[in-house]
Amino acid sequence: MKKIMVTGAIASLIPSLLNAGALEEVVVTAQKRSQSINDVGLSVSAATGEQITDAGISDTGDLIKVSPGLVFTASQNGTPLFSLRGVGFNDYTLGASPAVSVYVDEVPLAYGAFTKGATLDLERVEVLKGPQGLLFGQNSTGGAINYIAAKPTEEFEAGGRISYGRFNKMEVDGHVSGPLSETVSGRVALATTQADEWQESISSSRELGAEDLFKGRAQLLIDVSDRTTVLAGVNGWTDKSDTQAAQLQDLKLQYSSPSEPLVSDTAAMQSRIDAFFDQPNADNDARSAEWDEGRDLSRDDREGLHNLPRS
Repeated sequence: MKKIMVTGAIASLIPSLLNAGALEEVVVTAQKRSQSINDVGLSVSAATGEQITDAGISDTGDLIKVSPGLVFTASQNGTPLFSLRGVGFNDYTLGASPAVSVYVDEVPLAYGAFTKGATLDLERVEVLKGPQGLLFGQNSTGGAINYIAAKPTEEFEAGGRISYGRFNKMEVDGHVSGPLSETVSGRVALATTQADEWQESISSSRELGAEDLFKGRAQLLIDVSDRTTVLAGVNGWTDKSDTQAAQLQDLKLQYSSPSEPLVSDTAAMQSRIDAFFDQPNADNDARSAEWDEGRDLSRDDREGLHNLPRS
């Protein structure tokens, strides 16, 4: 009987697990230690870095392609909302603690808005379904998403990828890894996404929707002794993309009885309703939208994560 090390409990995602005429035992690390898949009482979806790239996954929300039961919702202000098997926290404010926690090398990303740079240069990703409070803390009622970054290598290697799409959208990423000395190796990975505007104003020639995202990671792996290694890393990203403008599809009003007015200031509410009716309808055009003249809808988001040295 052979043993194969894999990174999750979904054997179907690893194409080389079964060989003709051979029975192979699958050893997983879903509970932070090596175990046979038969001994793991968890439901886990796992994908390697190569599978993530092949599936076109560039953001945490794209994991729905490889993880059944994971649901991603984009909120009105851009904060991602995740739920696993129907368990989540439907609060799109920036400071809301999620019910599905996200980690990079077991370092928690406290809020959903921090997850934009998590998918850079990965060795694998594991999606653990169901409550994970014992292993991953209180903000994992629905489950946990754990990204494992690719580590520095003892041999020199480099790679990259370029893709081009509609609206001049270009995605470029690459990495360089190798030894710096006999006891130190390093790895640097960078990625950027650039795209032109795709939304069009109904009332004028204005455009919106440009993308300007940059991600980076640097790591050092130090061999202190035969039994001790230290890994230190720095992760960061900046996002200066445009936020998406709203579309007016329809306005349906719900009135209360005259004896129980819906609002205390009826005149003020009526003025807001009239303003909606004055807006042009987007109909069935996904690109059509409308926003206030002179309003700046560009982002200026950034985040840095320092991994403390770990042995």
